[in-house]
Amino acid sequence: MENSPNTPLLVPSDLKGCQKQVACLEDYVPTSFSRNLGREIWKESKKVLSLAAPVGFNRVATYAFGVITQSYAGKFGTVELAAVSLATSTIGGISLGLMTGMSSAQQTVSGQAFGAKKFNLLGVYLQQAFIVMNGTALLFSLVYLFAAPLLKVLGQSEQVADLTGQFVLWSIPQLFAYANYFPTQKFFQSQRKVMIQAVICGSSLACHVFLNWLLITKLGFGLLALAMALNASWWLVVIGQFTYAVFGPLPETWTGFSVYIFHDVWSFIKLSASSAVMACVDLWYYRVLALLTGNLKNPAIAVDSFSICLSAYEGLMMLNSRAATSVIISNELGAGRPKRTLFAASICVGIALIFGTIFFTCIIIARHDIASIFTNNATVGHMVYELSIFLAFTLLINSVQPILAGVAVGAGWQAYVAKVNIVCYYFIGPISAFLAFKCNLQVKGIWTGLLVGTSSQILILAFNTYRTDWDKEASAAKNRFKVPG
Repeated sequence: MENSPNTPLLVPSDLKGCQKQVACLEDYVPTSFSRNLGREIWKESKKVLSLAAPVGFNRVATYAFGVITQSYAGKFGTVELAAVSLATSTIGGISLGLMTGMSSAQQTVSGQAFGAKKFNLLGVYLQQAFIVMNGTALLFSLVYLFAAPLLKVLGQSEQVADLTGQFVLWSIPQLFAYANYFPTQKFFQSQRKVMIQAVICGSSLACHVFLNWLLITKLGFGLLALAMALNASWWLVVIGQFTYAVFGPLPETWTGFSVYIFHDVWSFIKLSASSAVMACVDLWYYRVLALLTGNLKNPAIAVDSFSICLSAYEGLMMLNSRAATSVIISNELGAGRPKRTLFAASICVGIALIFGTIFFTCIIIARHDIASIFTNNATVGHMVYELSIFLAFTLLINSVQPILAGVAVGAGWQAYVAKVNIVCYYFIGPISAFLAFKCNLQVKGIWTGLLVGTSSQILILAFNTYRTDWDKEASAAKNRFKVPG
């Protein structure tokens, strides 16, 4: 059997080297360390990395849209920079996080459908995701419409709040771009079509750079041009992906618009809602801690040092293989291979720990110079140096967190993970405040609490993954497809 765009991950043809020794290849895993096991580990690792690398590039490329926009906004003045930063990083970041979380529902069902060779269901789930995501964007647009008064209530200055509100209004098309970007993204990822996404995102990033140079540097337009360039770049990605989905070589996974999109759409909405809670609880936790640092002694130093370390953490964590893990796990479950599912999860964890160790080493070696990338302030630099050991251990320990979350998404455990996140972040996590204020550990206390909260989450998810009956999960995945296929 030759691999094709419609062949599930880890099909029997991937195990040709084992055919002479094993009668049943469908769910084969070597049981002892041997040359055969080493070959299987290497093959599985290549599958993970071949998925993770393009997905990581896509994440960095789309993140760069906002960074470039903020850098051009800084040329207009500090107020303009603050307004655009609030619009893109805070309000835009919340909406982006919401859409990212919701899209994991589609990742679950599409990945399992592809593994089960129910190829036409991917197009059905894509259309369901369009409906759900655009409906969410319509509701969330109210936040964009009333951004200025909301920011004033939260304590922002009138000048910054008004300018942010204006920029956010101009950015509403970007909100709907998110709603259409993620469904097509998950449509491609579920069937391992990730290189085409890398090409589209890379091309759009180049266009974004050109548009900002043309409109701002060459033609001298104002902030409205920045918003329009950002809208255009995001919609360029959406149009490119949708065009390839409809007209590209995907005849089995896209069979046109279907009436089945309204079949059991409520179940899809519920899974999307659980996915949104799972992601938002995670995202907001770090933002709450960042706000908490503003109440410490020397708040400017505390906020700057914490923000620098948090930026370094989030930047490096963009390279995680959560999406690759969720694709592989969902494909394996859909194909009814529980042993390969657990084997693949173990390989993903191993790869994550290797990268976590590399990040840990790099932070320790570069701890004297991290702050200099962001600021020349010696006091901030010293505080970042002291926090760097916390940052290094966070990167090492949390390297497996996205992998465990990817396993959960692949298996459809979003509701369970949402509950775990709430407990770990908002019941255990508040130890940050106790350590920072009562124990007078200041920023170190904040970061220690972060470590405690995230470590608790990792331990719970790891234990749940270990004790799971994967045979039952595979059977459940087989029964998930209620839309006729």
